[in-house]
Amino acid sequence: MRVSRDTHSIEDERITLIRRMARENPTWGRRRIQAELRFLGFEVAELTVAKYMRRLSPRPSSTWRTFLDVHIGEIVAVDFFVVPTLTFRLLFEFLILRHHRREFVHVNVTDHPTAAWTAHQLVESFPEETVPKYLLRDRDAIYGDEFVRRVKGLGMSEILIAPRGALAESLRSAPVRFDPTRVPESRPRPRRKPPAPHPGPLLPPGTRPGLEH
Repeated sequence: MRVSRDTHSIEDERITLIRRMARENPTWGRRRIQAELRFLGFEVAELTVAKYMRRLSPRPSSTWRTFLDVHIGEIVAVDFFVVPTLTFRLLFEFLILRHHRREFVHVNVTDHPTAAWTAHQLVESFPEETVPKYLLRDRDAIYGDEFVRRVKGLGMSEILIAPRGALAESLRSAPVRFDPTRVPESRPRPRRKPPAPHPGPLLPPGTRPGLEH
């Protein structure tokens, strides 16, 4: 039985789409990818989708771990989060996280994020003497040419990761450090004073309680 070249090309296209969807959308399972393929006109079995999905190991590679150990204090991560409002508007929250301390350096919100606005947030967050050496971010299109130029102008090197969230990657791979000086002291709760007894009804002078005139 001979298989035409068109059949081979269709199969290659399906495999490429499966791997691309799995790579760019790490939270998608095989059923979601199967549904997306059906929407594009491809009927693919669920087991076939699972066969060609290439999931990366959740554990950091040794090279990445070594890099973190050497430059742990010189990395910040930036990311956007979408915040819906009660009036059905979408706000974009921009955050900058210091990698080794897991603390937020800068937070701001806008309804129209641009590369210029994002670069301005970065400049405001780091004066010249406090600029970190490395910037961890994903490949979102919001980080345009102007943002890249501003990052280079600050003397920072960009570390690009897969589109799964720079802050999530930073929190996942950064070591956990316990600082006992930042734990609030426990204080005993103050006891409530019992309410004062009610004085009762006022009686005319010279009368005793329980006696009628």
